[in-house]
Parts: sequence; C-alpha cells; structure tokens
Amino acid sequence: MTIFDSIETTNIAVGLISNSLLILLSLRFNKQTLGTYKHLLMVFAFYDLFLTVLHAVIEPRVYNFGTVFTFHSENFTDNTWMTIIYVSAFTVPFALTNINFLRRYWAVKK
Repeated sequence: MTIFDSIETTNIAVGLISNSLLILLSLRFNKQTLGTYKHLLMVFAFYDLFLTVLHAVIEPRVYNFGTVFTFHSENFTDNTWMTIIYVSAFTVPFALTNINFLRRYWAVKK
C-alpha cells in the first residue's frame, strides 16, 4: 500500500462518516428555520455517499502524459460501462450546486 492509497482510503472513510453524520443530524435535529433547505442538504449528503461508495468500488486510476489525460478502473478493467457511469456521475453535483445557488438567490431576493 502506497501513501496515495492510504490517503485515498482515509478520504473515503472521512467522506462516509461526515456525510452519514450530516444525514443523521438533519433527520434528528430538525429546526423549522431550515425549512426546505434541509431537503437540499439531504440530497447533497446522499449523493456524496453514493459517489464515495462508487469511488471505493471502482478504484479509479488517473494518468497524465503531457496534455493527455487517461482514466481506468482498477477493479473493472474490461467493463467500460462502469467507467462511463463513474465519470458521468460527477455531472449531478454541478446541477445540485446550481439549484442551491438559485434557492439562495430567491431567499435573499424575498
């Protein structure tokens, strides 16, 4: 196990723990002041859990050669669909962030 593998494993553990804690706190300590924002936080936390587990299962490896960027899965070497799913899954947080900004804009605008 290299230092990079140790960092990756630690990052996965921190992601699982912190997002699980956010979900637990959002469910247990529900304040009326959060309102519907709580639901958006839950969507972020659940999707981050999904991405963390997906990362742990696929074990991606990224290589840079000058201007060339390549990516492959350590566990699914013959399955290109898993790589496609993994890469495309990272487009959802951009949409969620846009929704978050719009919600905040409308909240401030009121």
